[in-house]
Formats: sequence, structure tokens, C-alpha cells
Amino acid sequence: MATAKEIKKAMAKKQGFSGNPQIEFLHFQDKVAPKALELYQNRYHEDEIPAKCFNSAGRYGILLETLLYCDARGRRHRARAGLLTDFGSIPRLFWTTFGAPAKTPYLPAYLIHDDEVAHAMDIPDKYLRKQLYLDADDNLREMGLFITPKKPFKIWRMYKGVRIGSWWRG
Repeated sequence: MATAKEIKKAMAKKQGFSGNPQIEFLHFQDKVAPKALELYQNRYHEDEIPAKCFNSAGRYGILLETLLYCDARGRRHRARAGLLTDFGSIPRLFWTTFGAPAKTPYLPAYLIHDDEVAHAMDIPDKYLRKQLYLDADDNLREMGLFITPKKPFKIWRMYKGVRIGSWWRG
């Protein structure tokens, strides 16, 4: 995990995100943009988006362009186009604390975290999978501190929330 000093140093070295995420929000099953559906199908090799992902609140979305993040150590992390996301898995109860996930400044961090966790879920080795979850959660903390360096307590709460959530991931 990067220290505050490393994060400040990396900011001068072009640490950050490749741009703003472009997302297709899923409201109604019959109104999904063809581009979003094609990206989803290419990524997951499935014909249809699960029905549970559609609701009037737009709680799920599909990433339309690959998003990159360069961390404090110069490593690159990515959220690949076609990612089906629930924007950080934040329960509605906590939206007052962290904001609606799709409207928060932490959205790029949530997307990259979701992609890293999705990758970890494909790993059969339980020990390695747990380590990848921990790395993804640590990376989320670093990205949060990069986005809002003057709110470390808020980032700490977000980090603790995803760590607690990892107990349910298995």
C-alpha cells in the first residue's frame, strides 16, 4: 500500500485516470444500446444481460470504454470495456454516507475495483483469490486518496466497507 508521501510524489509523475468513464445505465431490458450489448457479449460470452440488472433506478451499468489508472508505483490497472458493474456494491442505506455510487467522484475507482474483483472471482485457488481481493481493496483505497486526498477518514470508511464486503465474496 502506498504511503501519503508516495502518492504525492506520483501525482507529479502523471498518476491518475485515463479519463471520465462512459457508461450505459441499465433501466429497461428492451432499451439497451446495441454498442453496450455487443461489448457485454464480447466480454462475458453471454447473449443476454441478466434480468436482475434492470430497474428504473439504473443500479447497474455497462462500461463503454476501457478505463486505466496509473498508481503511485507506476503500475497500470484497468476496467475493460463491457464491464457489467453495480458501481461499488454500496447498499442504498449507505448512499447518504458515500453518495449515490454512479454520481460520486469515486466512480472511476469503483469501476476499476469491480473489474479487479471480477478477475479474482475466476481464480480457482482460494488463497490466491483472497490475495487478489485484498490487492483490489488496497488499490481502491489508494485511488480514493488520489481522488480526495483531504478526506482520509471517508476513504478509510470506504476501505473498511469493502473489506467487510469481502467476507461475503468468499
